[in-house]
Amino acid sequence: MKGLIGFFDILGYQNFLENNSAMDTAQQVLDIITSIPKEITSYSELLGPQDKGFVLKHLVFSDTIVFTLDRPDGNSDDEWTYQAIEYMAICSSMLAGEMFSNGLPMRGVIHEGEFVTLDMCLAGKGIVEAYKLCESLNFSGLVFTPGLGDQFIKK
Repeated sequence: MKGLIGFFDILGYQNFLENNSAMDTAQQVLDIITSIPKEITSYSELLGPQDKGFVLKHLVFSDTIVFTLDRPDGNSDDEWTYQAIEYMAICSSMLAGEMFSNGLPMRGVIHEGEFVTLDMCLAGKGIVEAYKLCESLNFSGLVFTPGLGDQFIKK
């Protein structure tokens, strides 16, 4: 499957856990992530037509959060791509803002690539590429991979 990947790393998570309950922190992170799709509906006017079928999936593992947005089979529609990038950017910024306001700054990357998801499994070259770029960031913030950012700016 090809689509968009949001790969995020919570900065200072180990230190945060040393001073807070691991259970409370994990629940707080999950509450933030699961509330994002609901909050996105309030921004529907920014997203254009809702017939694009965006389904944001997420996976949380310790201090790593991954969002995926599958491209529908055979869809190479530039309008879908633009709206999907916009949707992922809004979801990612909402996540970053909520995490930061809860004392959990993060770094993240939005990338387009190939990946496979099945239940709780996530694999593929696109995931590895997103991970490598995320790990190279030395600041709290979000970036697009170069090619993806160019696609978004062209519109």
